[in-house]
Amino acid sequence: NDFLIQSLYQTKIIKQHNANINSIDFSSDGKKILTSGDDDKIIECNMEKQVKRSNQMEATFKEMNLSIYGCVHALYTKNENEIVVSGKFDARIIIISLQTMSIVKFLYGHKEQITSMIVNRNKNLLLSTSRDYQTYLWNISSRTCIRAFSFSLYATFDINGDAICQAKIEVAEFSPKESVIILYDREEIESSHPVIKRYDSIKGEIKAIKITNNNEFIVAMLVTELYVINTEKERVDFIIRMRPEENSIHKVFDISPDSNIIVIGDESG
Repeated sequence: NDFLIQSLYQTKIIKQHNANINSIDFSSDGKKILTSGDDDKIIECNMEKQVKRSNQMEATFKEMNLSIYGCVHALYTKNENEIVVSGKFDARIIIISLQTMSIVKFLYGHKEQITSMIVNRNKNLLLSTSRDYQTYLWNISSRTCIRAFSFSLYATFDINGDAICQAKIEVAEFSPKESVIILYDREEIESSHPVIKRYDSIKGEIKAIKITNNNEFIVAMLVTELYVINTEKERVDFIIRMRPEENSIHKVFDISPDSNIIVIGDESG
C-alpha cells in the first residue's frame, strides 16, 4: 500500500459549535472558514484578523443564530459578504449578508428539505438537490433558477468550472454498498451524453465529495477514509486512513483554495 497515508497531521482545533457540524467552507483566499451546525449557528472564523487571548493570538469569530429556520448548509458566494444557507424546517434557500448579519432574500423552488448544496463562486452558481428528487441550478446574482433536472436523492455533489461531480450509491442484491463517482458536463446535463468521466466501485458509502480548484483531484470522504482520485490518470492516487479515535470526524470537510489544507468537521462541534 504505497499510496496509503495512515493519518493527517493536525495543526489546530477550533471549537465554537456545541453540536454536530453540518458544513464547512473556505473563503477564496483561504483565510476564513464558514461553518454551520445542529446548534443552528453560522460561524465565520477569520484566521487573518486575530486578537490576543490568554497571552496568545487567536482567530476572531462572527456568529449568527438561525434557530427559527435551522441550519444545514452554509456556503460562501462569489461576493463573500453574502452566503447561501439551507434550513432544517422548510425547502427555502436563504441568502444572508455577513456585513449586516441579516436575511437578504429567500429562493423558492424545492418542495422538500434540501439534502445537498454547493456553490461555484467563479460563475456564482448554486446547485441544490432535495428530497423532492429535483436538482436546481441557480444564478445567485440574479436570484433565479436557470435549470431544473432530476438526480438520485442519495447523492452528494460538487461543482467546479463547467463540470458537475456526483457521488452516489449503487447497491447490488446481496452485495456490499459501492459508490460511483460521475463527472457531468454542466451545459450538457440534460442531453443524452452528459457524462465526462466515471469512477466505479469505491467500497463503501461516500459521505462528501470535493473537486480541487485546478480540477486535478477529486477527494471523496467515506466513513473511515479519504480517497484522493487523480482525474487525469483516472485512478486513486492515495488513501488517507484516519486513526480509530478519529473515526467520528468523518462527516463534512473542505479543501483550501491552494489544495494544501483539508478541514474536517467533528460531530462534537
